[in-house]
Amino acid sequence: MHKKQLKYYIRASSLKGKYYAQRTLGMRKLIMGLD
Repeated sequence: MHKKQLKYYIRASSLKGKYYAQRTLGMRKLIMGLD
């Protein structure tokens, strides 16, 4: 794996992580609101 590819992969995975964190937070808020 080239360093350039590795950099891109890390950036993509971190973006995915942020997206999932936002999604789970939103879901949690929805669940808490329904409670």
